[in-house]
Amino acid sequence: MGDRLVIVGDCGGTNTRLSLWSIPADAPEPKRKEKAPGTLQFDNKYQNEQHKNFLDIMKLFLEESKTSETPVAACLACAGPILDNTVSFTNIKNGWFISGSALEKQLNINKVLLVNDFTAMGYGLLTLADDECLILNDVPPKEGGVVATIGAGTGLGECFLTKDPKAKGYKCWATEGGHTDWAPHTDLEVEILAYARKKFRAKARVSVERIISGPGIALIYEFLALKKFPEKVTPAVHEKFMNGGAQKGGIVAMNTKECELCAQAMEIFFNAYASEAGNAMLKWLPTGGMYLTGGINVKNLEYYTKNTDFIDTMLDKGRMNAVLSTCPIMVAKTEDVGERGAHLVAYQLVSGN
Repeated sequence: MGDRLVIVGDCGGTNTRLSLWSIPADAPEPKRKEKAPGTLQFDNKYQNEQHKNFLDIMKLFLEESKTSETPVAACLACAGPILDNTVSFTNIKNGWFISGSALEKQLNINKVLLVNDFTAMGYGLLTLADDECLILNDVPPKEGGVVATIGAGTGLGECFLTKDPKAKGYKCWATEGGHTDWAPHTDLEVEILAYARKKFRAKARVSVERIISGPGIALIYEFLALKKFPEKVTPAVHEKFMNGGAQKGGIVAMNTKECELCAQAMEIFFNAYASEAGNAMLKWLPTGGMYLTGGINVKNLEYYTKNTDFIDTMLDKGRMNAVLSTCPIMVAKTEDVGERGAHLVAYQLVSGN
């Protein structure tokens, strides 16, 4: 048996990243901190809002790859809960519905497996080398300990991994922790909560994902600029923001030096992010490692390195502070963790491991 082509996808609420890999038939199973085997043949990134549906993106990708061979399998990490190998995207305007079995027929692929994007992110953690992580505390990981991650992007993902007693490695457990309730800490955050309630017509609760995400950054800035401190608006930046569409959060993050309100919005965002990361640690006690993942982290590493505010807030859990201090905390410095996890699952699909 020769090499086999597989498609690996990281399908978020804003962008879809697809890659085509050739996997040798005799490829060995990767060890911890190693990527799954295979040779990259082609990859590309697509903005979801520029396409009618996901099938159009897949067809365009295969056309652009110029492959003459039909892939035998695909693993697509998708932003939403997976039910019977289908997903309804929760973070795309007007919604998208993807069916793995339908894609198999439409594209003539033997197996299309959909996994939650943070299931893929969890498996991707297993491929991270030491130099791909920013270590926030000097605590060694415990062998066989729970591993967990939280990552803000278009939404907020959370998952954890446990050592599988019947196998060599870890099993990843997806959660919908990003949809738990957000609890403000300051008087200003209480005002943001009231603003978000009105905006989303919520009776009481607002999920953490509404605040700790790219759209959450946009919401925080919107509150500061339109309601709280309109006199502090930087006109040129504000105009970019108002015309930013799905990229509004990124515009805020990129303009912190030019715009006081952008800087304040990012500080509020990272404070909330740290607090929720600590909440996740309380639930899973990840002595094998707590990882902060996602593109927002990679583009804003200075919020972790300029002082200890982030980790101080993360560990500020009263009587549980000492318990959380036994868990290693790291920031992934690469954006492709989810894709790596999906690649690992795709390798397992065709290798039978």
